[in-house]
Amino acid sequence: MNFDNILDSFNIDDFSNDLHDFLNNITDEEPVLYTLDRVEGNIGILENRDTGKMSDVPIEKLPEDIKDGDIFRYFNGVFEKDIEAYSKTKDRIDSLRENLKTNT
Repeated sequence: MNFDNILDSFNIDDFSNDLHDFLNNITDEEPVLYTLDRVEGNIGILENRDTGKMSDVPIEKLPEDIKDGDIFRYFNGVFEKDIEAYSKTKDRIDSLRENLKTNT
């Protein structure tokens, strides 16, 4: 690995600013869950799972390989996929769908 290239592109001011922003965003708040409603260009349209409020988030702030319906946990300024919440929601929807089929 060529560390010269890494060191050439490292900027201490950028790092300091990023660290400052990160530390300022650390709180004792609970994580917030969002569902990806859709992607429009470079913007992810997220729905707050508690309030239903829609938010526009730049796609680069979201994890890679996202798809409509993914659930994200937002905490300390970071979005991460919540696989467990997604699986529970999918199972609940599948169960409701199956109940509709058997009751019609």
